[in-house]
Amino acid sequence: MLDFSIANIIDFLFPRFCPVCGKKVEYREVICESCLNAFEGPLTGTFSFRPPLDGVYHFWWYEDVVERVIKIYKYSDRPSLARVLAIWIDRTLRYYSLNLPITYVATTPGAFKERGFDTMKMIGDKLKKMGYTVLETLTAKDVPSQAGLNRSERLKNVRGKFQLLKHVKLPRELIIMDDVYTTGATLEECARLLKSCGVRRVIGVTVARTGAPES
Repeated sequence: MLDFSIANIIDFLFPRFCPVCGKKVEYREVICESCLNAFEGPLTGTFSFRPPLDGVYHFWWYEDVVERVIKIYKYSDRPSLARVLAIWIDRTLRYYSLNLPITYVATTPGAFKERGFDTMKMIGDKLKKMGYTVLETLTAKDVPSQAGLNRSERLKNVRGKFQLLKHVKLPRELIIMDDVYTTGATLEECARLLKSCGVRRVIGVTVARTGAPES
């Protein structure tokens, strides 16, 4: 462990700044405390979802700091932000006492090639270090972008996109994790596949949700 003086030297020679607001942060930090705690998530209340999902929970709306962190993480080569997203997922799981094994939406080969890392797997690895049981269960093939598609088009677009990894032992209950919930089509397709392979209950958890509150 570095002592205080060496930490100060590193901080002086290689200063780090919050990628969201630009504020200087300590060398061990990824973003500043103000951005990390900008919202008192998770979101509470009842949110619409459809079978085969058995429930959905979200840390915050897809806006402001949360939206910027997700975009910077995925599109600006900042894999270190996986720790921030894992912290927000952790807060959501703790709030709702969701003590189930976690799996995640698989990254397509095209997305992996473009970004250079598996976005959801990296978040899962951070959660595993926090003590959660995280399982890699799915693979994904490339499909056309979901951007601009309505719900029915998204459902059709993701049908058959995912496959179960070979030799995976599935639990009876699972959390399926993703970064953003838009129409729910991706999580529903993952839940459909998991249930067809023997899972009895699948709960969706995401960092963010688009749209307005529902009660």
